[in-house]
Amino acid sequence: MTINQLTYLVAVIDARINLSRASRHLGISQPNISKQIALLEEEIGAPLFERAGRRLHALTPVGRQLYRHALNVTEELARLREDVAPHTAERNIVIGASPGTVRYVVPGMLAAAAPGMRGLEVEVEELPANEIDQAVLDGRCDIGLISGPVRPAKNLLFLPWYRWRYRMIFARDSGIGQLLRHDPGILKQHRVAACASLAAPRPAVMRALEALDIVPQITLMSPDPDEIKERVRSNGHIGLIAEMAYSEELDTDLDSCESPPPFPTLVSWIAVRRNTPLRSGVTSLLGEVASHLEPAMIERLRSNGPIVDPSILTRDVRLPRYG
Repeated sequence: MTINQLTYLVAVIDARINLSRASRHLGISQPNISKQIALLEEEIGAPLFERAGRRLHALTPVGRQLYRHALNVTEELARLREDVAPHTAERNIVIGASPGTVRYVVPGMLAAAAPGMRGLEVEVEELPANEIDQAVLDGRCDIGLISGPVRPAKNLLFLPWYRWRYRMIFARDSGIGQLLRHDPGILKQHRVAACASLAAPRPAVMRALEALDIVPQITLMSPDPDEIKERVRSNGHIGLIAEMAYSEELDTDLDSCESPPPFPTLVSWIAVRRNTPLRSGVTSLLGEVASHLEPAMIERLRSNGPIVDPSILTRDVRLPRYG
C-alpha cells in the first residue's frame, strides 16, 4: 500500500467516481489510476468499488473504511507539504474552468499573463460549468472561470472579467452571412444549432431565440461549441456560439457575424472565496488577467460584509470586451 495509491483513491472519490476526471486532476493517465486501484484491491483482498460492467459504481463497505483512512493520510500529507514548503505552495495555482473555456480562453489568457507570472505554476482543472463554483468553495481550485450568469453566494465573490457576445456561424460559401447582415429574419428559414449551458434554467441565448420566434428551427442545444461547429459544417445549420470559440485563423471554412439584438451582451466572471486570504501567487495572476480590477477593491469585497450582487459590480467597473 503506497501513498500514491491512497491519493488516487481519494481523487477518484472526489471526482465522483469518475476516472477520467480524476486523471485530469492528477495529471496521471487513466489506465495508471485503474492499475493502482486494482493493486490496492489485491493487497486488501477485497473489492473497494461496486462495479457495473467495467465501470466503477460505488464504494463497498471495505472501500468506505479505507477511504476514511486514505483521506486522513492525504490531508496530513497536504499539511506537511504546506508546513515544510510554504513558498512552493504560494507558487502553485489551480484554475477551474469549463471545457470550452479551457480550450478557447485559457491558453490565450495564460500567454498574455506569462511575463508577469514568472515562477508561478498553473494547473487547469476542466470541470462541468455547474461544478466550478463548488470546486472553488471546496478549495480544490484557487479561482474559477465562469462564462455565464452567476448568483450572489455567501462564501464566494464573483469578479466581473470581460464582456462578450454570441456569434452566428455558417459555412463560408453558403451566402448566409450577407443575408443575415441585412435581415436577421432569415433565421426563420434555416435550422439552428445553439451553444448554451444545459445547467441553466433558461439560457440567455434561448430567451433571445424565443423573442425572435425561431425556437422551432432549433435542432441542437449543446454546451460544446465544437459540436455546434460540426453540425454547421455537416448539415448547413446556422450556429450560435460564444465569440471566444470562433477563430478566423482556425475555422477557415466558417464565416460569422455578431449576433443582433435581442441577443444580449454577457459577462464572464472570476470566482474566488470570500473571507479567505488570497495567496500572493493568486493575487499576481488576478493582476495580470484582470488589470481593470483594483486589488484594494477585491480585498474590500472579499472581506466580511454584505453579500454583493454580481450585477452591481458590472455597473461600477469598466469591463473590457473579449479580445
